[in-house]
Amino acid sequence: MTQSQRSEADNQTSGQKAVIEAQTKIDQATTEVLRQIQVYLPNLDRQGGPCISDHMVHPTALAHLRRKSTFVNDLLRNESLLDMTSREELYVAMLDWLKVGSSHCTIAEC
Repeated sequence: MTQSQRSEADNQTSGQKAVIEAQTKIDQATTEVLRQIQVYLPNLDRQGGPCISDHMVHPTALAHLRRKSTFVNDLLRNESLLDMTSREELYVAMLDWLKVGSSHCTIAEC
C-alpha cells in the first residue's frame, strides 16, 4: 500500500468516525427529548399513579403531537438490527414513548 493509499484510507476512516459521532449526538438529543416529552403525555400507568390531567387531555394537542412525530416513522422503517442495537437507548426511549401514546385513545385514534 502506498503512502497516498494509506492517507486516503485514513481519511475515509476519520470521515466514518465523524459521521458516527454526529449520529450519536443526534440520537442522544432525540432520546432526551422523547424522555422529557413523555412526562407531559397522558399516562395511566404513571409511577405514583395517574394524575387528573392523564384523564383530561385536550385531543387536538395530542393529535398534533402524533402527526409531528415523523422521526418515529423513520426509526421504525430501519431494517438493520445492527444499527438498532448500536442505537439501543434511542429505540428504548422511542418504544416507551409509543407505549404511552398507544395506550391513550386520542393519540392512538381509537
